[in-house]
Amino acid sequence: MQSQPITTSKAKAPVTSAQMAANRSDVKRRAIVEAATRLFLEKGYPGTSMDEIAAAAEVSKVTVYKQFHDKDQLFSDIILGITERAEAIADGLQIRFEQIEDLELDLISIAVSYATGVVSPDVVRLRRLVIAEAVHFPQLAATYFAQAPQRGLAAVAKGLSSLVARDLLAIDGLDIAAMQFAYLVLGPLIDQALFLPTTEITSGQIEQHATTGVKSFLRMYTRGQQGLLPTEMPGGSTSPKSPVGGEVAKSW
Repeated sequence: MQSQPITTSKAKAPVTSAQMAANRSDVKRRAIVEAATRLFLEKGYPGTSMDEIAAAAEVSKVTVYKQFHDKDQLFSDIILGITERAEAIADGLQIRFEQIEDLELDLISIAVSYATGVVSPDVVRLRRLVIAEAVHFPQLAATYFAQAPQRGLAAVAKGLSSLVARDLLAIDGLDIAAMQFAYLVLGPLIDQALFLPTTEITSGQIEQHATTGVKSFLRMYTRGQQGLLPTEMPGGSTSPKSPVGGEVAKSW
């Protein structure tokens, strides 16, 4: 009878007390961040106390202060942590531009996804919260602006550049075109979301704005429509020849 090879499994190293303590600390930190995020979004920064955060996280107030020096640090860490996710979203947006086959239909699909993400309730509440505290946290607001809205516009500009490279669009000023695309698709929806928080933005509204916005954008920048492209004005400013484009630039 042929003997079977003997296999041995490497025993796992025992978890040390220090590792267990670190794991418990991480769990508590996540609980604090989740509780504080929910309360900040619901009640605002001034209306949220560290006592409330501790109670919602089911930890002691001492534990909260062990993890975060004060409420300012906790608030800043939460906003910065959320905005860090914008990089992956922007990368995904850019990839979708590069995969476009049917210019109008695929741009409308991208616009719908873009608008749906930007006007989602959680994102709008976060934006409203950052705006409300911009005077007290100017650097934090500037960082949010650079990493979220501006990063989204940069992704749109890069996406449009890929369409120009494929000779699908004729665009001289990519940054201006990206702002126009964003405003045509998002502008009125963002205004509604910020100022009318109890009024739901429906998927039908998003689809309508995405469709009309993309159609207007393509009338400005599709090959053969160069007469509608932005032209240089005295003093270095730009102004689209199209009335629609002019309103877009003015609004932004």
